[in-house]
Amino acid sequence: MSNVATITPNAHGFPDGQVGALAHHILGEMRRPQPKFALCCALSIVSFLSENRYAIKGWGTRLNLYQFVIGFTGAGKDAVYSQFMEIISKATYNGDPKESCTSGAALQRMLSENPNVYLFKDEIWEM
Repeated sequence: MSNVATITPNAHGFPDGQVGALAHHILGEMRRPQPKFALCCALSIVSFLSENRYAIKGWGTRLNLYQFVIGFTGAGKDAVYSQFMEIISKATYNGDPKESCTSGAALQRMLSENPNVYLFKDEIWEM
């Protein structure tokens, strides 16, 4: 009998902990399961709800997360936004999720009012 633990990686390569649990939940809610999209959504949720509380030691730089979720029409990209909004609607947070931003000046104003912004842009070529 061996007392060495056997670690079985999960089927989608999600990390252990909160991000992995969220990714599994999101994947289960998607009409078209996309593991990479679910992981991006989970990372966005954890990042947004951290509310810039964490900084790089010695630098004071806050952590930022920028993601592009790219897929063909009907691939399920909309699930990233809908699951994000569904989950954070049940949380207490200090942030400002937006679907669009009209200009660079508007983005600067948003960030000066609250640096915790989730900006979702559906069609990138509209920018």
